[in-house]
Amino acid sequence: MKKLINAVLILFVTACLSTKASGQFIQSLTVIPPNPTTADTITVLADCMFPSGGCDEHTQYSYIFGQDLYAGALHCLGMLSVICQYTDTFIVEPLPAGAYTFHFQLDAGALPSPCTPGIVAGPNDSVAFIVSPAVAIQEYISNDAVSVFPNPFTEQFQMTGFTAENYPLQVEIFSPEGKLVKSITVNESTTSISVKEFPPAVYQVRIRKNNGEQVIVPALKK
Repeated sequence: MKKLINAVLILFVTACLSTKASGQFIQSLTVIPPNPTTADTITVLADCMFPSGGCDEHTQYSYIFGQDLYAGALHCLGMLSVICQYTDTFIVEPLPAGAYTFHFQLDAGALPSPCTPGIVAGPNDSVAFIVSPAVAIQEYISNDAVSVFPNPFTEQFQMTGFTAENYPLQVEIFSPEGKLVKSITVNESTTSISVKEFPPAVYQVRIRKNNGEQVIVPALKK
């Protein structure tokens, strides 16, 4: 009988831990700055939500393997049945130019701290970003609505986000070392720029509107 009671208790605790582990979720992953350069320290914010209180007690880890950044957090939850929100913050030292992916694993366990994760693995999510060379170009306008498409590209790309009044555009492409490798005037939005001769790398595309305003867009050649 005693063994049966112990088995029931173990199953009950396991179920509770599994419920907590499956109850949390990742609301968003945010990379700051959104278009980092090789000179920038990067901050990644993981906004999380939990089904019970006390979620500020936690441990976290992070490491880099090639072009992938792996991070995780284990939160210890209390018994109070309230929605708890917490933002895990990860600081990444300046990275070489390239395309990266940040992978985040979220787990939860029961207080007291240090706790252990539940049987059921928590949610995970990822966000991709490009680190571009810190080209010494002065006075430019950053505009998230302006981009090149596709990005990454293989043989050619077009500009998007410009109005008819912005044309003609002067487009200059800089290598990862900051060297100007191509300059072209674009008269209409349907014009494609051929870059098939470029080696794979992250390039800076500087686009100058006809009124003199400039936009710099990092672009990856695959």
